[in-house]
Amino acid sequence: MAWLMRGGDVLATAEIASTRAERRRGLIGRTSVDGAFVLRPCRNVHTFGMCVAIDAIFCDRNGGVLRVVTMQPRRVSPIVRRA
Repeated sequence: MAWLMRGGDVLATAEIASTRAERRRGLIGRTSVDGAFVLRPCRNVHTFGMCVAIDAIFCDRNGGVLRVVTMQPRRVSPIVRRA
């Protein structure tokens, strides 16, 4: 388990999905989300098969926020280039 941090402050736990299998599985079938779920690399996401709404935050290579999208189940995010 990793940590999502700002400066020296821990903001949340972070689960990192870096393999194709982990990214493919994602949050499908989960009834709740605790902390952050990091997809690397990722230019867009979908919420098909999910039971909860999510906030998708697309970041550049340096961790700068490019776009934030609130998504209900059964939706597809816009493609965010450079994410």
